[in-house]
Amino acid sequence: MTDQAKKRLTHLALGAAAVLVVLAGWALFSFSNTSSAAPSSGRSAQAVEWYTIKPISFDVTVLASGELEARNQIEIKCKVTGQTAIISLVDEGTRVKAGDVLAKLDDKAIKSSIEDEDLRVVQARADKSAADTNVELARQDAASAQRDAEVEVKLAKLAMEKWRNGDVVQKQRELKLSVERAQRKLEIANRELKLDQQLWEQNFISQNDLKNSELAQIEAEDALVTAKQNVEIYNTYTHEQEMQEKTNVVNQAESWLVRTISQNELKLSKELADQESKTRTLQMREDHLAELKEELANTTVLAPSDGMVVYATSVGRDSRRSGSDNPITQGRSVRYDETIFLLPDTSQMVATLRVHESLMPQIRLDQRVTVSIDARAEPIEGRVLSIGVMAETGGWFNPQLREYLVRVALPQEADSALKPAMRCKGTIFVGRVTNALAVPIQAVNTEGNRRFVYVPADGSHIKRQDVTIGRSSETYVEISSGLDEGARVLLRNPKPGEVINERGQVEETTTTEPAEGAAQEADSTNAAPNPAPPAGAGPMMPGGNQPGTPAGEQRQRPPGSGGGGGEFRQRPSGPGSGSGGGFRQRPSDGSDGGGNFAGGDRPRGQRPSDENTGSGGGQSSGGSQNP
Repeated sequence: MTDQAKKRLTHLALGAAAVLVVLAGWALFSFSNTSSAAPSSGRSAQAVEWYTIKPISFDVTVLASGELEARNQIEIKCKVTGQTAIISLVDEGTRVKAGDVLAKLDDKAIKSSIEDEDLRVVQARADKSAADTNVELARQDAASAQRDAEVEVKLAKLAMEKWRNGDVVQKQRELKLSVERAQRKLEIANRELKLDQQLWEQNFISQNDLKNSELAQIEAEDALVTAKQNVEIYNTYTHEQEMQEKTNVVNQAESWLVRTISQNELKLSKELADQESKTRTLQMREDHLAELKEELANTTVLAPSDGMVVYATSVGRDSRRSGSDNPITQGRSVRYDETIFLLPDTSQMVATLRVHESLMPQIRLDQRVTVSIDARAEPIEGRVLSIGVMAETGGWFNPQLREYLVRVALPQEADSALKPAMRCKGTIFVGRVTNALAVPIQAVNTEGNRRFVYVPADGSHIKRQDVTIGRSSETYVEISSGLDEGARVLLRNPKPGEVINERGQVEETTTTEPAEGAAQEADSTNAAPNPAPPAGAGPMMPGGNQPGTPAGEQRQRPPGSGGGGGEFRQRPSGPGSGSGGGFRQRPSDGSDGGGNFAGGDRPRGQRPSDENTGSGGGQSSGGSQNP
């Protein structure tokens, strides 16, 4: 027999046991009310049909289901990127110590990636080394070229200084000396010509000698004019020309220096960019290699501390997320950041209950909670420890569902045998009605915004009596006005021809919803689910004709309702409904049967739990579950 089959048999057995327990409880409840009933014929069958109103006190509670969890636990997740398969793992329930191997994941692909990445790292290191060398060479070339250009600038400036302070001064002195020499030669030539003229007049020299003296004097004058013209030409043209040439040489040398520096910076920047690229590539390759090695280490899952191993898919909510049909086993694929194991601290347990959003305004911290655990005979008293901030949805199969997680702290000495994922039900005490007139919840009916009960009329007939309701529990609803103490109300659906109107005429029987929205109408903060009706009471639902109703009765119920006569407890909203008795406050495990809905107006398409609708007879709180 497979594990799934065993679980189903266990659930069926527990469901059957729950049906028997609830039937026994209802029988006891009916027997206890016999003393307060006032049957007209004295028969016991009629005794349970009527209830005599009297002041009573009762607790206002909210029912919710959930599972046990460790208050403190460590989640061990898959840290391997992508998906990988489980090669081996320890058995669930094994006690381990810190550092023990919990599982071994497939590492073949990671090892292959590490080998490839090693080669890429070696190549990246070689590329970076070459880039470093190129940068160093570019810096050396730049320094050498810049020094050469700076030398050219210095030589050009020195040549200009030499020309300005040496050549120009020397040239000017030479030109000046030439002028002076020419002037002296002219003076000498003038004296000699004058002397030769006197000698020629005295016939001491020939006329040729005189002509030579005259020619020498003319040449001396011409030499003086030439010397002066040379001075003027040099000062006016040659000096300016040489100055421009020297200045141009200096400017060219300086421009070459600037151009050389710019070219060196451009070349060096290219080499530096290439070096940076190669450096980043190497860093990326090394980081990736380190990540791969870390992932390789993560393929061996170790226990971070001592504890008991629990598979994540074995825990209720995690099981629904991961899929109960795909539990943690050898060969199963796991994805990154998926929780594989839990190491709970079982010395301190909490009950995590799922409460529908419509009931959340009633929940407060430190409220008293009675937690019933399937694996334990006696309930445990606890206190509300925390209230979830964000609601959880019903997933793809019920996206309209919104439930909040309410964690209930259990006493540390509660029971050493408690383990995570044990199913439980919690009764949260949200208020108390003291010494107030109240009737069983199934006695109150609704028609639109009207609330009424059936009271005795003349003879064997009954009539409607409008009432104003207050807070309610699973069993009773407070009557604020409309009835007095000692009045009797009918606990079943009226029979055809039994109801008369104000004019005393028999009216066609129309079965209505009992006390829908009772809790919210009277006190939204203290509203509570409604109880089961007596055996044989018909269903009262909003929405359409209901199969199985007596002739002439129009019963409104939502689409997708299930048949049967059981009771749905603490189910404030949802499209599914059960037929038969009370439909109210159904726990989120979807195990209750059909019944009256008196726990509050519920919008279409909303349910506080999964889509399963229970069916069953009588006032069973655990009728058969329809998948």
